[in-house]
Amino acid sequence: MEERPFRVLIVDDEPELTEAMADVLELKGIEVATADNGAQALERLQSEPFDCVLMDIMMPGMNGVETLRRARELVPGIIVILMTAYTVDDLMEEAEREGAFSILTKPIDIPSFVTFLEEFRQRSPVLIVDDDMESCALLHRELMARGVRTVLVQDVVEGMTALTDHQCETVILNLPMDESTLRAVMALRKLDAKVALILMNQCTQLKHELHHDHDRRTIMTVGKPFDVDHILVLLDEIRKERASAHLIQGRL
Repeated sequence: MEERPFRVLIVDDEPELTEAMADVLELKGIEVATADNGAQALERLQSEPFDCVLMDIMMPGMNGVETLRRARELVPGIIVILMTAYTVDDLMEEAEREGAFSILTKPIDIPSFVTFLEEFRQRSPVLIVDDDMESCALLHRELMARGVRTVLVQDVVEGMTALTDHQCETVILNLPMDESTLRAVMALRKLDAKVALILMNQCTQLKHELHHDHDRRTIMTVGKPFDVDHILVLLDEIRKERASAHLIQGRL
């Protein structure tokens, strides 16, 4: 089945701004729709699929924060990025509580936003390192059925080669948690310090050792038997976190 295009909804009461941004994004192969206000945005979200919403905070009628709240009720988990030319502390605090992915200053840095979208829509394969091939194959089938490409290996030595060959950015690791596994995981992190790890074991000691010099947000644990829905949530969080680095300069 062919994947649908990556789609962005831009919501702003300044049509010149939305049209200019839409033109730039469409040149990058991103499908764009626009809305002039919050009510129009919610109507579009009810009837069309979108991957990301870029929306002004200060709009007549329903403001961006209220629209954000209702949008996340309609489409739980949707990425909503707010933008504003003004400092409105109360609204920005409320926006963060309601789950705004980021709040950017206007005029936004279009190249950084495009880079964020390109990073976010990329779906590099997930590397599964598992010495139990039956368990490994089951997880592979479950993830593939949900549209996640995977690469399977049985040990960390193979994993280090696969990490580079397939440009994997996330590793699901299911190995006995002992000293040799710790050394193997540290070797993976040395090969690629940014690789995200999902450990198929509630091993607090391993996480503690890794947290000494690595970002805790890139090391997660899940129990067994695995919950595919939970793993998908973690994979989505990792992808969002990695992409959000491109928005830092424009944040308020």
